[in-house]
Amino acid sequence: RMKEGKKDLDDAIDNIARLTEPVKEPKGMDEFYAYLIYSPDTPVEKQYTEMMQRQNRRDEFYFAVRTLAIRYLAIATCMKAAGYTDEEAARIEKMVKDYDEVAHAIMLRSGDIVDLKQFDAKMRSLLDDYVDAKHSKVLARLDDFSFLDLIDKHEDGGDIHTAEIETGGKGGMAEALTANIRRVIMRKRDSNPEEYDKFSARLNQILEEMRENTKEYEQLLKEILDLCRDMRGEHEYPQGIDTPCKKALYDNLGKDEHLAGAVYAAAKENAEIGWRDNNLRRKKLKLAITQALPKGADVDKIMKILISNEEI
Repeated sequence: RMKEGKKDLDDAIDNIARLTEPVKEPKGMDEFYAYLIYSPDTPVEKQYTEMMQRQNRRDEFYFAVRTLAIRYLAIATCMKAAGYTDEEAARIEKMVKDYDEVAHAIMLRSGDIVDLKQFDAKMRSLLDDYVDAKHSKVLARLDDFSFLDLIDKHEDGGDIHTAEIETGGKGGMAEALTANIRRVIMRKRDSNPEEYDKFSARLNQILEEMRENTKEYEQLLKEILDLCRDMRGEHEYPQGIDTPCKKALYDNLGKDEHLAGAVYAAAKENAEIGWRDNNLRRKKLKLAITQALPKGADVDKIMKILISNEEI
């Protein structure tokens, strides 16, 4: 068992060394960010696209780190018996800890932690038993915007204080937040394209200001906070626009309350059970929506909104 365990661990070390070989020296966090997320000179409007293009590269890296940790943990308590010297055992322990921290920081900044948090938590529990490492603090679930509490203004008007987050300093924290906002925008855009396109433009502006250092860090966090609140729908609508679907129709129909109400009523009246998956029922609903809309309106856009909002 010791012989096989040592072979497996050595293979895992060789594999992760191969994967990280293209990372530029001195192989610090900035170099890992540039290789696994996007280059620092990438234009703001192309950062998300580049980050998505490198998703497979990040997945391979995450898998290699988990494999390294698992194989280390299998013989962590008997490294000497497996054939390692004390110096080699100490070096490998530090390597596992360092790669675990790098992977966690990459997940935070890219937003991948939302998808992988269940696996990461299990691995982190195992590492806590065997590796003495200072881990990043879990601030909040970033995919539901509960991180609004991250930014706190004291009642006496004092400075804004933020919790520590190990994603490469203040800039890393802001980028981790904006990366998750970008993911939410992309995921929810079809439910309200007019509104989420505006959110995307505001996010691009924030990212451009971050890149050019034209504003103080605390001011940028305030802007991120305002954007999050707006995305949560914390702004006023007319009294009759009181559901997510009605709000989406209102935003995408020129903020015409009566037209939004008419389209919503037509949808509720003509949407039969299973209409999303039934071609005939979907066509019937589309015809009713076409009749409720003014001539020349984009019916397909409105249908996408209805498909994306579960209340219809």
